[in-house]
Amino acid sequence: MAIVIILILIAAIAYFFKDYSDSNPSPTTVTYEYEVHYYERENQVIELKGVGPYYDREDAFDAVEVGDEVLVEWDLDNPYDSDAMGVYTQSMDLIGYIPSGMPSIIETLHRGPFFATIKKKKIEPSERYGQFYRIYINLWMGYPEEEIEELRTKHQKT
Repeated sequence: MAIVIILILIAAIAYFFKDYSDSNPSPTTVTYEYEVHYYERENQVIELKGVGPYYDREDAFDAVEVGDEVLVEWDLDNPYDSDAMGVYTQSMDLIGYIPSGMPSIIETLHRGPFFATIKKKKIEPSERYGQFYRIYINLWMGYPEEEIEELRTKHQKT
């Protein structure tokens, strides 16, 4: 009789752990999902990261002016961020990066087409760096190709 009770207890414990492990996956199998909003006909103003002489990018900073069109490309060689989006001068000198943590913008850019221009650039005093370089870009995205070309023509620097 005791053996039967022990076998029933073992079966109940095994059943409990089976249900528990099915409903609670191990942390290595947990995936995080977020809802991505795709921008449609949107103009975003974005402050670039990694700008200026601290990052050896002073020449690229000096090479662009407000209104210049810049190139946005995926930086596949970036060892810190596999989704890094670099912003480049027309001669492909890296100016800075679109900040990570903007999945909706990055996903919209993956869908194309888009274009970007320099909106503002400034140098501010900084205790830590001496001078802090800032560049803001206008990023037009989520438009059909023909509208992108119209916007490009409209915002082209003369």
